[in-house]
Amino acid sequence: MIMYIGMLYIIYKGVEIISIMQIVNMRKNTSKKGKYFIMGAMVFIVVVLVAAIFYIQLDKKERVVGNDISLNSITDFYYTDSTSTNPPKYQRYRFYVDEGTYKFYHEKREGDAWPLTESYITQSGTIDLTNEQWNEFLNYLNNGIVNKRNPKLETESTILSLYIYWNGDKGKYQVFSFESLNEKNVFLEYCENLISSQ
Repeated sequence: MIMYIGMLYIIYKGVEIISIMQIVNMRKNTSKKGKYFIMGAMVFIVVVLVAAIFYIQLDKKERVVGNDISLNSITDFYYTDSTSTNPPKYQRYRFYVDEGTYKFYHEKREGDAWPLTESYITQSGTIDLTNEQWNEFLNYLNNGIVNKRNPKLETESTILSLYIYWNGDKGKYQVFSFESLNEKNVFLEYCENLISSQ
C-alpha cells in the first residue's frame, strides 16, 4: 500500500511540474510544437494516474460475495474444521459443481491420533443437490468476505479452513469468512440436515 501511495505522489508531482513548465513556456511564447508536447505529456500522466487508481482498486485486500464475486460464478467451496483437541476433531463439508451437477460431500474423521489422516474416516458421502438446495447454500455465502491466500498461514495445524473457488479467482482470492457467526451456524445446521436426509 505504501508503494501505491508513493507512486501516486510521484505522478502528482509530475503533473505539477509539467503544469509549471507549461505556464513558463507559454510566457516565453513557446512554439506550437513545444506546447503540444507539454500538453501530450500532461494527458499521458493523467492516464497513468487513472490507471494506477484502477489497479489499486482491483488489487484491494478483500472481495465481497454477491458484490465483487457473483453467486453464480461460485464453483467450489470447502469448509474444514480440524482441531487437535482431546480427542481430536475433523469435519469437512464441500459444495461443488461436477459436470453441471451440484454436489455436496461430507467427511468425518475420528480417532486418538493427530493429525487425523484419511485412514481415520468414519463417515463420508456425496449427495446430488437440486437447484433449490444449491441456491440455499449460496445464500449462506452471500455477503461473506474473501481474502487473499497466504501460504505461510496454511499449515497442518490450521484449525478452521474455508476456501471458495469461483470463475475468475485466478488462485488469489480464495480465503472465505462468513458475514456473521450466526450465518456460519445456520450453514452448519444446513449441512447436518443434508447428511441426515441422505
